[in-house]
Amino acid sequence: MSRRAERAAEALLDELGLAGPPVPVEEIALACGAVVRRERFRRELSGMVVRGAADEPGTAVIGVNSSHHPRRQRFTIAHEIGHLRLHTGRKVTVDSGLRVDYRTDAGNPSIQEERDANAFAASLLMPAADVQRLAEPHVRAGATRSALVGGLSKTFDVSEEAMGYRLLNLGFLSY
Repeated sequence: MSRRAERAAEALLDELGLAGPPVPVEEIALACGAVVRRERFRRELSGMVVRGAADEPGTAVIGVNSSHHPRRQRFTIAHEIGHLRLHTGRKVTVDSGLRVDYRTDAGNPSIQEERDANAFAASLLMPAADVQRLAEPHVRAGATRSALVGGLSKTFDVSEEAMGYRLLNLGFLSY
């Protein structure tokens, strides 16, 4: 996971004075100068961000696929905020069903940007300190993997898949 992306997400939460799950991702987008628009895109297109013109600094539109599950939409919004905060200089960023292979795509800058945006989104929606605080009692009590992932995904309002990856990356689960 990109430490730079994680630090940027933590800094944004601190800057906005936000604590406790679930984070209000659409409010965060607005605070970052972006409005969220939901549209029905091709199935494989999750979202996009279009930055404002040079004469309108701080304006952006985050497009989100309205046909995706609401929890997936939250992750997409957070991912696009990550692009806004981490990857300046691009007018448009489009995120479709891009497969990230960590072994063979290491030299591709666009793949690294996607990893960074995913790390940012995970850290924004599931801050490490909050996950740790809420997961540890369940782990100590011997909660099953399914109960841990399912319960925390509801608390953080993210998909079970996203929570499972976050718990793996934070060392609460193993493969």
